[in-house]
This record gives sequence, structure tokens and C-alpha cells, in this order.
Amino acid sequence: MSAESAVLSHARRVGRALLFGRAPVALSAALAVLLVAVAAWTVVTSRQAAAAERVESARGAAVSAASQLVPQILSYNYHTLAQDLATGEGATTGGFTARYHDLFTRRIEPAARKEGVVTNADVVGTSVVRASERQVVTLVFIDQTTTDGGGATPRLDSSRALVTLVPVGPRWLISAVTPI
Repeated sequence: MSAESAVLSHARRVGRALLFGRAPVALSAALAVLLVAVAAWTVVTSRQAAAAERVESARGAAVSAASQLVPQILSYNYHTLAQDLATGEGATTGGFTARYHDLFTRRIEPAARKEGVVTNADVVGTSVVRASERQVVTLVFIDQTTTDGGGATPRLDSSRALVTLVPVGPRWLISAVTPI
């Protein structure tokens, strides 16, 4: 066997070792690890993006609900108190419904009947304080116009409150109100 044949023979053995030996296995394993890492990163970032989209959707739905529901719990007319109570309770959920009912029947209703009070609440601004998929706390700016049976000039009161909303089925309802 000549020197050239020996070199070619050695080169073929090295080539076969590379193709069929340990080097391709290590390379394949490294590629497999890389593919698993890329797949895991894709799954994690997709889930994070989906969760962020759900929170953003919750923020929008809760702000819209707060703008509609706060006037329902803060507006009343001494002629329609039973209906106003039912409307307000329909805007609330959880333990807050009982607290709202108690406040309305023990304080608001007797005073409204006695004085002939009509109060209309308007939401003039909202902002999100904190949000998750299951709860959104909003800062709500409210104007309330109140008139009494004595024919006095309507009184305008401005206030703000932290309003907590939670999803109940397809709707967002008020679960807490904290005047600030």
C-alpha cells in the first residue's frame, strides 16, 4: 500500500467516524436541545402575550362597566326608590350587594322619602389603578346633582371613589366602592 493509499484510507475512516460516529450524535443532541429551548421560549412568550391581551381586555371592559354602573348605584328618585334599589343591586355582586342594600334601605330611602330627594350621578372620568383578569380597581370621578322637594336650586357635588369590579359571567359588576 502506497503512502497515498494509506492517507486516503485514513481520510475515509475519519470521514465515516464523523458521519457515523460520536460527532454527529453530539451535534444532533445539541440541535435537539436548541430546538426544545426555542420551542419553550415561543410557548412562554405566546402565553405572556395572551395574558397581557386578556388583562388589557379586562381593563377596557371594567372601565366601560364602571362608567355605566356607578350612576346606577348612586342615582335615585324618591318616587322610584324600589326600582332604584333593584337597579343598584343589579350592578353589584358579592358581599357588596348586601352592604349596598343595607345602606340604601336604612339611610338613603328614609331620607329621600322625607325630603323628596332626587339625585342624579354622572361619571366624568375614570382611570385604572390596577388590573388583572379577575379584578380591576378603577378611580372614578363623579358629579352628583341633588334636588329636594322644597324646590331649592340643585346642588352639585363632585367626588371620587375607588370602584372595584369583577367579572360575573359575561358582565363586570361592582364588588366594592371606597370613597376617597
